[in-house]
Amino acid sequence: MSEPAHEKLSYAHGIGDTELLGDTIGRNLDRAVAAHGDRVGIWAVNCPEWVLVQYATARIGAVMVTINPAYRAHEVEFVLNQAGISLLVASLSHRTSDYRALVDQVRADCPDLRAVHYIGDPSWDELTAAAPAVTRRSWSTSASARRGRRSRQPRR
Repeated sequence: MSEPAHEKLSYAHGIGDTELLGDTIGRNLDRAVAAHGDRVGIWAVNCPEWVLVQYATARIGAVMVTINPAYRAHEVEFVLNQAGISLLVASLSHRTSDYRALVDQVRADCPDLRAVHYIGDPSWDELTAAAPAVTRRSWSTSASARRGRRSRQPRR
């Protein structure tokens, strides 16, 4: 996903789905490489998946480190090493930047980085694999997939 969906979502839009999918991603992060106290980097523009990563890291007690989407290879390398990021969740691209190529360029020089998952890629699907299909569909990056969905009321 290279550009945000430009669809406004409210907190009540899908809080139940957010909790369910966030919990699933949190469990899968925990199984992958991130645990309580680990640094999980997110290198993406604003998108629904960003919220899910934030929720998931909070659920497992990991620290989410945001990375500026405009960063180039040397800046990403600095942040990955300075923060000690063990897992990176990134968009595939943004504007003229191919995030996968940039990560590949610096990965050998980032000893703490154990795994990378890309939003919109099969590696992202690994994180959401155990969630019910309807929940994964409702949080897809396609705005048309979410259009017409009823808002849910927050739990009391």
